[in-house]
Amino acid sequence: MMTKSKTRKIRWSFIIFFIPVALWLFLLIVLPHFELLRISLTSTST
Repeated sequence: MMTKSKTRKIRWSFIIFFIPVALWLFLLIVLPHFELLRISLTSTST
C-alpha cells in the first residue's frame, strides 16, 4: 500500500514537472517552424 501511494505521488510530480517543459520545448521548436512556413507562404503569394 505504502509503495503504491509513493509511486503515484512520484508520477504526479513528474507529470507536473514534465508538462511545462514539454510546452516550452513545443514553443521553442514548433513555433519558429510555423513562422518560417508563414513567411515562405506569404513570400510566394506576393
